[in-house]
Amino acid sequence: MAPAIERLGDAESVPSSMCRAVLPMLRMKAMAGIALEQGLFGGAVLLFHLVAAGDLGTVNYGVLSALLALFGLVLATAQGLCVEPALALAPLSAKARPAIRRLCEARATLVLFVGITLVIGVGWVIGSEITAAATPWLFWPGLMLFGLMSVNRRFRYLDPAPWRLIVETALFAVLAVAGVMVVLPGVPQPTAATSILGAGAAAGALAILARVLFPRHGGVDISAHVPDIRSRLWRYGGWAALASWAAWVPAGYFILFLGAVGLPDSAAHVRAEFNLVLPALQVGAALAAYLVPRLVALPDDGTRERHFLLITALFTACGAVYSGLLIGFAEPLFEVVYGEDFRPHNVTAVAVGLIPFWVALISAGGCYLKARESVKLITFAYLAGAVVALGPGSVLTWATGEVGGAASMSGTFCIVAVIVAATAIGLAVQRLRNVSPAVASGSGGPIR
Repeated sequence: MAPAIERLGDAESVPSSMCRAVLPMLRMKAMAGIALEQGLFGGAVLLFHLVAAGDLGTVNYGVLSALLALFGLVLATAQGLCVEPALALAPLSAKARPAIRRLCEARATLVLFVGITLVIGVGWVIGSEITAAATPWLFWPGLMLFGLMSVNRRFRYLDPAPWRLIVETALFAVLAVAGVMVVLPGVPQPTAATSILGAGAAAGALAILARVLFPRHGGVDISAHVPDIRSRLWRYGGWAALASWAAWVPAGYFILFLGAVGLPDSAAHVRAEFNLVLPALQVGAALAAYLVPRLVALPDDGTRERHFLLITALFTACGAVYSGLLIGFAEPLFEVVYGEDFRPHNVTAVAVGLIPFWVALISAGGCYLKARESVKLITFAYLAGAVVALGPGSVLTWATGEVGGAASMSGTFCIVAVIVAATAIGLAVQRLRNVSPAVASGSGGPIR
């Protein structure tokens, strides 16, 4: 009898053996690198928004916030249609992985090019308040470079080690923060802010362009290594893109809605509160993206489900702590960060402060569902949240402005979190019950 099976009879040994299993799974060095990269990126974006809020004023900052929310819809399309399929399906074949990755990177570049061009063109033609100040020569390059860097960051999680990503992100952090502090005060316009983001993102953007235009690995027939791979990429990507569009709604729709209906001040205030949530969201999204291909590689004998339950416990605990800090220290945080420009409302502080907890549940549950290629279930959860957001959420936001936008945003996240977490945990528990005791007791391989 295997030692792991023998230890099953000893109830006291089970928790310690599970703890020992999760440590190699996380690979502390790689996870530390991911956390460092996310800290650099999240910190740079946060500082960018904090400085921009003071330099641009509430109206211009509201316009910038709505503009970036609209750009987020294009980025969500590229992430769902191209990046998510690569993270989930490229690990299926070591030989075909470079070719699958390059194919998805080329598609992502094309999606960004077309999407950003359409956004500029439509806004320019209709004279939208959000894009009225933006000319194609100023708006397009900045957002294109920033979009390429954003998708490059996700593709980098397929690399064995995150050190190239850390270097690219460090360059972005230095250039973006320096630009917003030195350049933006002299040119306080939303398009100047997007140009600063693009300049900082140049290194990451050029990296993905170089891989697309000058591939090192060519001539690999990916269909020979992974049957029906192209149709699987489109099928997975179609559902993932739909999920990404719906996922954009709680984080971006209400800010865009407030800006579009002529309430840039309210959009600025909601964005100011959401800024404090950004670090937690970035870290959670990055860890989830990193863990999806590792969960895919685990044996389908209950090992994946036990690792997922451990991941859920860790994510939930961290999300609860972060939410508690945001809610409990809202007043001093706003005073230190924004001074007198922005003050938290009691309702909005609690509503937005709960978002990290909801996102922790979504990230953990979504990680497992993506590893099972069950993206449809995530899509349905986000669509349920989007229906509520676009219906009652829009009415509440229209009627009450900032308070309604913040409450609707948090409520949408809550609906998605409950559905995703309940579905993922239910499927995992059912799978553990179905596997034989001998197989379920095996420790499996660690996530590598």
